[in-house]
Amino acid sequence: MKREEEKIRDYLSENLGFIDKRLKLIKKEFKLENEYGSKGYIDILAKDNYNNYVVIEIKKSNQAARQAIHEIMKYVALLKHNYKIKDSEIRVLIISTKWEELLIPFSELILQTPYFIEGYKIDVDINYIPIIKTKIVPVENPYPRNFSRHHIGFFCEDHVTLEQLTTTIQIVMSRRGIHNYILIEMETNSSKYPNPHAIYLVIVSYLKERYWEILNSLDENDEESVSVEEIREYIENAEDMIDDSELYYLETGVLSQIVSDILKSRTSKGYFIENGSPEGFSSSLENWSITRIHRFGFIKEDLRLEDEQIKKEVMGLTGRNRHLFLDVCETKHKAKLKEIKDSLKYCLVFNRIWDEDIGNIISKYENENVLISLFIYNPPNILEILYTAIHTQGGTLPHYEMVVDFIDNDNPLTIIYRGGICWGGDKGEFRKIVNKFFYKDEFNILMHMTMHSIEAMNASIMQELGLRYITHQVKIENNKIKEQSQFGSSKIGKDISEFFNQNQEFVADLISFFDRYTNLADIYKK
Repeated sequence: MKREEEKIRDYLSENLGFIDKRLKLIKKEFKLENEYGSKGYIDILAKDNYNNYVVIEIKKSNQAARQAIHEIMKYVALLKHNYKIKDSEIRVLIISTKWEELLIPFSELILQTPYFIEGYKIDVDINYIPIIKTKIVPVENPYPRNFSRHHIGFFCEDHVTLEQLTTTIQIVMSRRGIHNYILIEMETNSSKYPNPHAIYLVIVSYLKERYWEILNSLDENDEESVSVEEIREYIENAEDMIDDSELYYLETGVLSQIVSDILKSRTSKGYFIENGSPEGFSSSLENWSITRIHRFGFIKEDLRLEDEQIKKEVMGLTGRNRHLFLDVCETKHKAKLKEIKDSLKYCLVFNRIWDEDIGNIISKYENENVLISLFIYNPPNILEILYTAIHTQGGTLPHYEMVVDFIDNDNPLTIIYRGGICWGGDKGEFRKIVNKFFYKDEFNILMHMTMHSIEAMNASIMQELGLRYITHQVKIENNKIKEQSQFGSSKIGKDISEFFNQNQEFVADLISFFDRYTNLADIYKK
């Protein structure tokens, strides 16, 4: 007696038009095997009107459904190995009467593979003849844990106000449907901060669809509500943004509404609010200490997450910080390696040389078993960089270090790549920089710094000053330096110290500008 799945398979093999009229049968129970011993039987192998292979897998029970993904991937791998076919020449159809256990892995399979994959739920009659088919819609793409770049700091005059605000924020967040976030309690002993207590709000970024739901639920008649139409206009007119402009403005709108709700509460007014960012949070830890981290949503439920990891992610060190990047990965961990490569765009978006060099280094070793440790410090404002370097003896100049350790080598082997800045010998003139890039007005430098638009000008200003990014490599074998050389296409120039020594007039003008218009001098006097 035939099993239920066999009856469904036999019917569909003779009636492929029930699924797709463009399919033609190649063979039922198509046998696959190879020289390495792997084998299997495809329920139905067909081809479509574009002459692509179509792998059709049929399941009847939830228990069988859990095995389907593994079997499908094996069949696809065998087809590719045996016939050298391209990813674009494979289609996968999953047919099942039960989808409760299959839906999530099916959806993940679509996200993680390049193949054209479809699923259908079928209803059968008493003879197991399919009578109704319904196309399966994959579940929504599960968003990864990425803390938003939009931070909100509430600086309180006393601890009572902080506790009141903590409660108010939780009420408002729940009301607005934001459940995944953290509240960081902080305090400082520095006399330059009038309010020594702070509660720092950071949300996990949601998908854009969720933000639209929140904004569209706002009361249009409430004059204090965020204007959804204004947000739409901002999105339509956004240009040259590093971030996804739609996500940026949607997140800004939702958080603005949250702040508005908090301000309307009856909480004591003994506090003020400031917007924050990963870069600002990183800098604040020089004067502020974290006393507690409140977790909400899945962050609270994730038992792996320790406070130190949360702090690192809020600082954006693994990819959300414009100035800093820090991560470690074994190249055999392909998902982690891809995450690192994708995350580098934030820190290196205005540094084409290092972006190219580091990308080439990773590509060079990604198929070997090595441990890569990467640290990048890359603030993209050369004028401020040079000013701070004067006060720190060069300690704040952009630099990176990538350490590549060969894990399986019998003899210890390490290659270290170091990035820095060199000088080509051109004379720097502060007034020429102002005239060429800032419309002959020094004050425009401050405006561009405030708007962060100076970051996009950084490469051009560096070129005008004769400065460029470079990479060197050092090979260490058996604890001895075996080789030192340049890496990448950028030419080696003079040491950056020569720039300062031979451009005294530029240095004096730069110091005068920042001392007049900023408080940076006060910071470096301490």
